[in-house]
Amino acid sequence: MPPHGPLKRDPAYSFLRDPLARARSVYEFTRLDKSQPFRESTLGTFSDYLTWALSGAPGGLVIRNYQVVHLSSASFCPEGILFAIAAESHFEEAIQLLKSWPVIGIVEQYARSIKLIEKIYQNYFPDLALTYEHENITSTGNNTSKIREEIGEELFNEFNKQNKFDYQLHEFGCQRLNQLCKTNEIL
Repeated sequence: MPPHGPLKRDPAYSFLRDPLARARSVYEFTRLDKSQPFRESTLGTFSDYLTWALSGAPGGLVIRNYQVVHLSSASFCPEGILFAIAAESHFEEAIQLLKSWPVIGIVEQYARSIKLIEKIYQNYFPDLALTYEHENITSTGNNTSKIREEIGEELFNEFNKQNKFDYQLHEFGCQRLNQLCKTNEIL
């Protein structure tokens, strides 16, 4: 637990994303934006980037259970967030945090998530009408089977191993979104 007490985050919702699709997006975004730290790690192929990140390089944290790290006290690592390592306790902490929020979003179900956010917050913001535009869309998007084929089975398996908690968190998030949508009559 952080020295300042229980972890609290605002706003009271978060969007989760499939870890492999998220990693591809991080790679492509970093590759295009020359101001990004660790940009040199993206100058090769996506497979090269994954190999670098999964080797334990500090900047590689952004694709190693990062969603769990970000939503738990793991982000308060004494050496700094770049050295954070997600543990089972951090995963449980992230789950409890998400359970405490009234809504959750899933990137792969963005439109549905937006409808739910509107519904949940309509008592506080009666005129809330969220819209969205697709920006920063990558060529592979969320096609994880295409990404898997591109990187090969060995690298895919290592990626999954090092993102065990993020995959579990994403699965929990999808189940929670489905439950909340059903309760709130969102298709």
